[in-house]
Amino acid sequence: MRARFAETDDDPELALRRTGPDEWSASQNLVVSNDEMPRPHLLCLAREPTTSEEWERLRAALPGRYDSWTVTADVDAVQFEIECGIKRWLATERITRHKIIRARGWAANTFAEAPPSGDLTEVFRMDRWFRKRTKYQAQAEYRLAWSLSSDQRVDMPETIDVELTRAGLRLFEPWTPPHD
Repeated sequence: MRARFAETDDDPELALRRTGPDEWSASQNLVVSNDEMPRPHLLCLAREPTTSEEWERLRAALPGRYDSWTVTADVDAVQFEIECGIKRWLATERITRHKIIRARGWAANTFAEAPPSGDLTEVFRMDRWFRKRTKYQAQAEYRLAWSLSSDQRVDMPETIDVELTRAGLRLFEPWTPPHD
């Protein structure tokens, strides 16, 4: 069973943890895909590696399709520019009544952590998207998340194309890996 979990790309619904020589405990992750709050749109950033060893660990932790690297020094401005792009997208879709729930922070590599019992508030629902499997801990990931909803369009797409202005594009600069 442990090997099966190691092969999956997404968080498993059930996590096993050894508590003794022949004892295991299980905890279940919160599943929110059928909840009234849709999956958020995410922008995932990694902490900039400062040594070639950190760079190699990061590259090994990411799929090979990530072959272009940029750096930004102003996450607040990136968030603002993306939110402007989201509002432009909503306008082009003629969505005038909408709700945007936003969150940001470092992803915690603690998928085995059971969610607390109790009322599932919007903040707690969004918190689920900031937990990852421990096998991704070398990514040191920072996430920006936006959950969109509207009574004018109940079938929000899983992805949206957000166009950045020139000011938004200038927030990303070319980056080269460190060489020790």
